[in-house]
Amino acid sequence: MVELGGWPLIGRAEELDVIAGAIGKSSAAAGVVIFGGLGVGKSRLAHDAASRCDGTVVRWAAGSSAARAIPLGAFVNWLPVDVFEPVQATGRVVNELIRDSDPRACIVAVDDVHLLDDTSTFICTSSSTADWRAWS
Repeated sequence: MVELGGWPLIGRAEELDVIAGAIGKSSAAAGVVIFGGLGVGKSRLAHDAASRCDGTVVRWAAGSSAARAIPLGAFVNWLPVDVFEPVQATGRVVNELIRDSDPRACIVAVDDVHLLDDTSTFICTSSSTADWRAWS
């Protein structure tokens, strides 16, 4: 049982196993979408599932209504300040996300993926990110 903030996650073992199994597959890219109503524990489930993926690098991003108007707003922590052209910036963000993870897999977890801007959504669904694993 994984504990976050001192409270154990109860009754979600099956979901955790399914998520960890899908992300841990041997394919170069895998994805999981966790969805449900507000306040049912989707973010907590994602955090606990990520903690089960030993040997991986986990990067956390979050969609928000405030950042939705900013291209790559969810990935601002990895956005190079010297790049303004969107395609080049997208490639650089992906490179920053996976930097220092080789040879380990890199999981990019996105909370509130429905609030992502279009460019951030493109990063999460692009075939150019086939060497890392994304979920949201």
